Amino acid sequence: MKKSKDGSIRIFLKGVVMGMADIIPGVSGGTMALITGIYFRIIEALSSLTEDFFPRLTKLRSINDIVEAFRSVDLQLFIPLCFGIGIAMLAMSSFIRFFLEHYTAPTFALFFGLILGSAIILLKEMNGFRLHHIIMLLLGLCSALVVSSSTTAKLGHNYLIVLFSGMVAICAMILPGISGAFILLLLNQYEYLLTALNNFRMLVILVFLTGAAIGLLLFSRVLRCLLHRFRQAMLAFLIGLMLGGLYVPVTRIAENIQNITLTVISGLFGTGLVFLVKALRDWRLPNKDGTDS
Repeated sequence: MKKSKDGSIRIFLKGVVMGMADIIPGVSGGTMALITGIYFRIIEALSSLTEDFFPRLTKLRSINDIVEAFRSVDLQLFIPLCFGIGIAMLAMSSFIRFFLEHYTAPTFALFFGLILGSAIILLKEMNGFRLHHIIMLLLGLCSALVVSSSTTAKLGHNYLIVLFSGMVAICAMILPGISGAFILLLLNQYEYLLTALNNFRMLVILVFLTGAAIGLLLFSRVLRCLLHRFRQAMLAFLIGLMLGGLYVPVTRIAENIQNITLTVISGLFGTGLVFLVKALRDWRLPNKDGTDS
């Protein structure tokens, strides 16, 4: 496995940036990985888990087999990266929770701007719209509206739903352009999991992480394959999903709005922030070996 020249401290700091992005709806941790030049190394390392590490675990016969299995894992990447992501998410959970409680409408306006900006950027990456692209966009739009408009009534916060949320959110977290936190917002799990993280409710966190691990193993390769073979159709579906998901912040803004000016400024700031991130990504797009161009 070809690795980039990043040391542990640089990888840790890149994990911090990814963790900060992953906890904010509308900002993609995958996009941050692209900007910092570590995305393709992460994808390669994740692929090695399912293609090499786990198959080796099923054939263990000696200590040497265990050692060889772990040698196939990019631990120099995973250990500092996971520490960075975890610490950033813990730190940001208190920060965002404060703003959700005291500045609800402006905070959701920020989320609205971030999600809308991300949808616009994905729209610009489409090479024209054909009929099946429009169908996929409408399918994503309707799916998001159905889920988000009925999620409070149908989805609670039991462990099975938290497990499922982890499975779905992790697939979004590894994709540039779509936010895992947005998926949690869509499923009505975002604030619940944010509170659990802030209050160190370890059982809830472990259930979510278990779901994330399962989703990573079962769906991430399939999702990447779909994006590779049907990129335009998948982009159209993701755009529809994000546009339909705007229902959630819109309803929360309508229920809690007090300062209209601050709310509008917050939404515009969110959209502008996404375009800034896109500009940084285009300016410093990494090579496919995971190094900076």
